[in-house]
Amino acid sequence: MILDWVKCEQECEELLPFCHTTSWETFQEILESECISNQYSQFPPKSEKSTSQDVVYLFYGLPFYIYKTGNGDDTNIDTTDEMPIALIFKPDVVNDYIERVYPFDTGALLADKYKNILKINENDGYRIYQLPVTDGIEIKKLVKRYYLINERYCFGRFNNSLEPCHPKEEKLIRLLRYSSDTKIDLRFRAIEAHSINNIPLFENLLAIVFPKVSAKVKYPDLLKKVKTKYPYVSTLFYNDIVPFCSQSIRNAVINATMDYYDNNDSMVFNTLNQNK
Repeated sequence: MILDWVKCEQECEELLPFCHTTSWETFQEILESECISNQYSQFPPKSEKSTSQDVVYLFYGLPFYIYKTGNGDDTNIDTTDEMPIALIFKPDVVNDYIERVYPFDTGALLADKYKNILKINENDGYRIYQLPVTDGIEIKKLVKRYYLINERYCFGRFNNSLEPCHPKEEKLIRLLRYSSDTKIDLRFRAIEAHSINNIPLFENLLAIVFPKVSAKVKYPDLLKKVKTKYPYVSTLFYNDIVPFCSQSIRNAVINATMDYYDNNDSMVFNTLNQNK
């Protein structure tokens, strides 16, 4: 149904990369297999295996995924080897690997994180918001309708002039308009992408975002292996030298990714004045 809402939109600018977040242990397996395997995740999550599909989860543009580490929501310098790693894939992966996208994090939806605004009662109610993808045009139209341009999407700046064309879209708009300083789960504005196939690294990987202390102090050999095996891949770093909670970890990884976009001449991504 969401395809009906976005199909008449004009395309926005070029596609941003797609991001995947993982742990050190899984990252080492990814390096050995030379691909991100769909064996690690299923959709829908928490479903019986017979009713779920193996997928690779990604997010459009930024690594929005929350990777929890330490005890509960907290961690400290003694557990920095648990800090997450983000892999940034070329926008071109959309042509061969991206099967569908959703305008929010489906895990948060199906865990009732949005229940005060967007409640899915029926088992497959989420399919209303499932956007099939062919060559990426659908994602461009999705961004255009709800955010106008890529930068506004990355900063969470919704298109407030939009009027819903269906009651189900009205609920989605209410969710996307929700203020980011509220207690609602902050994944509500992340465009989630699914690949039902493994994604090879060699022809698709653009950059890797590492926790600085873990990579340079605890895992220098692994970092060297990455640079030797993938010399064309950019290695980025975020600060993991001070205590973190899961939210601040994600912010650090996102900031490193946005700095990469700002400094990469091949991407039309210039910092917006967020006060406008």
